[in-house]
Amino acid sequence: MLYIITFFIVLIILETLLFKVILKVRKRFQWLIVKGLDDKISYDKDIFEKFKKHSFSSDLGWEPRPGTKGRDLLNGSEIKYEIGSLGQRICPSDGPKLLENQLLVLGDSFAFGRQVEAEFTITNFLNLKNSFKSYNFGVGNYGLDQAFLRLKKIYDNLKPRCVVFVIVPETICRIQSSWKHFYEYGNILAFKPRFVYNSETSNLILIENPFQSVKKENFDEAISISKKYDKFYITKFKKDLIKKPYIINIFKNNCNALKIISSFYLNLFNKNSDISWGKTKFQNYVLMKNSKITDLEYKNTNSTKLLISLIKEINKFCLEKNIVPVISFIPQYQDLSNQNRCLENYSKFITELKKLVSIKIIDFKNIFENFNSPSDKYYLNEIGGTHLSKLGNEVVSKILNKEIFEIMKEKK
Repeated sequence: MLYIITFFIVLIILETLLFKVILKVRKRFQWLIVKGLDDKISYDKDIFEKFKKHSFSSDLGWEPRPGTKGRDLLNGSEIKYEIGSLGQRICPSDGPKLLENQLLVLGDSFAFGRQVEAEFTITNFLNLKNSFKSYNFGVGNYGLDQAFLRLKKIYDNLKPRCVVFVIVPETICRIQSSWKHFYEYGNILAFKPRFVYNSETSNLILIENPFQSVKKENFDEAISISKKYDKFYITKFKKDLIKKPYIINIFKNNCNALKIISSFYLNLFNKNSDISWGKTKFQNYVLMKNSKITDLEYKNTNSTKLLISLIKEINKFCLEKNIVPVISFIPQYQDLSNQNRCLENYSKFITELKKLVSIKIIDFKNIFENFNSPSDKYYLNEIGGTHLSKLGNEVVSKILNKEIFEIMKEKK
């Protein structure tokens, strides 16, 4: 009996100590998530009011507020940007006012040009090569679904003759998400609309942004709705939650939690910076893991069916409005450096996609891999960023310019 009591006392002590260890690492690495903390987010009025002021959108989830300014950081240096009257990123070559019948670049942070000056964005490089104007309507963390909805929202103001969607392959995950926190842990502000595929009618159904107003009661309701419509609540978030008994659960999911904790304390032992450790671990663990998840989604029939249907819906809208559409997939740095996967399923999907849709599809993964020079040069990764460098954006703009020119020539 004494042995049993001693065993349980030791177990309780170990559990308590391990919980404290987990909390310490979680404080410095938001991707280590704990049941009871990260699955029960409290509404913070100050944080949400700030979000409401700067970027909340009831229809799109979030978008840049016209007339605002912002900044990115790269190795301690500031990269400032300004948002124009319609929510576009202002570039030096835009001109005094936005013109109709021009080219719009929509998409995610690669379209926006995160971590580079406005003069080194894809749109600005396009403007240096064309007589028509290109305007930057990219928004960080957007999926193809939000980019399409944004096009519909701004169409009447600009009536573009050409639209280029610039998105990362991870968009196949983003279009299946309703709350980014379930995929990108800690991003509690980002609720979003999404489409679902109706197999009976073969149509898309729009599920509106669950977070319609910045209020506590709506926040709680939005979480409940997101649990129903966000694929990654079950397939990723719940699996990664560390719960009691911690002494057992840190070994689940291929010992991911244990590896993070061990890495943190090894870094502490070597007296290195927590900040540098966090950045390195984020790029080498989180982004690599997401790259593998992305590739598996391109093998999932339901996921690819949704993406194909969305692309067809975009093409239908563009045909009705007499817009020339182009969809460009640009891999993230980890998609190319991840030798275990290297987006094999994605590459097979793109090959099949080009046979299924009439819209122009450009695969920059294939383009980058066939360049003579190392693809590393086209990313900021080596100097602390995760986006395209000045050279990367310039290369992308050259390819896009050539493709757009050919398409426009065929249209005449």
